[in-house]
Amino acid sequence: MQIDFEKVNFTYNKKTPYENKVLKNINLKIEKNSFTAIIGKTGSGKSTLIEHINGLLIPEEGIVKVENFIIERKTKRKDIKELEKNLIELRKNVAILFQFSEQQLFETTVLKDIIYGALNYGFTLEYAEKKARELLNLVGLDESYLNRSPFELSGGEMRKVALCGVLAMEPKVLVLDEATVGLDFKSKVEFLNLINKIYKEKELTIVFVTHNMDYVLEYATNIVIVKNGVIAFETKNKQKFLEIIKNENYNLVVPELIKFQELLENNGVKLSKIHYNYNDFLEDIKLMIGDSYE
Repeated sequence: MQIDFEKVNFTYNKKTPYENKVLKNINLKIEKNSFTAIIGKTGSGKSTLIEHINGLLIPEEGIVKVENFIIERKTKRKDIKELEKNLIELRKNVAILFQFSEQQLFETTVLKDIIYGALNYGFTLEYAEKKARELLNLVGLDESYLNRSPFELSGGEMRKVALCGVLAMEPKVLVLDEATVGLDFKSKVEFLNLINKIYKEKELTIVFVTHNMDYVLEYATNIVIVKNGVIAFETKNKQKFLEIIKNENYNLVVPELIKFQELLENNGVKLSKIHYNYNDFLEDIKLMIGDSYE
């Protein structure tokens, strides 16, 4: 599903002493089947932006289009009811996984948690349970987890179960708001590799908010920088992205992988090229070292 923001403005606590205009004339196109990273310093408006994609927030001004769905502020009761009806269908197609998504778990068993949303959106119990088994397998958990309490699982396992719950509704768009926060390094890598696998296999549109520039470099097909409530920069070119964060005042750090490769080259180690993910970088190092690597 393609997502279009057209002249979107949003203000918190309007007409109060705490008024805060967070989004300012946002014009943004998120392409269908893209893996789009939304980045920017804390308070730039990233989370507010993505919460407009499935109507958790409604634009103060402007519209958000998600394929054939239109999200805009209504004033007449009849129009508000129609919008609410459309949002129910939209949220089946656009799933959001928030920070600490394990806090979205609440049922007594993993199975009940995974199928809860699917049943609410009209899937049959038989289909929902079949889907739950398929999704557990997809995320690397076996069927023995189905009857376990989600609160007995590790943080990484709980996050995988939460992911299964939103995927069970068969969304076309998956939005991730700092979805790896609180996980250890190994679990973060496993989770993002899993998201990338799902992105490729299911041909979803992925939108993810992150502060980790290494993740942006490795996974994103499109990069959007938000600064002070406006779209400050967009690109598909990762080299251009690196140049921008090095030379412009966006308060973004250069990815650790890039800093390490530059350090190597400054000390006389010539790589075949600058790599954007660790696997390619390690393969290059192995080729350089040759037989001595073993």
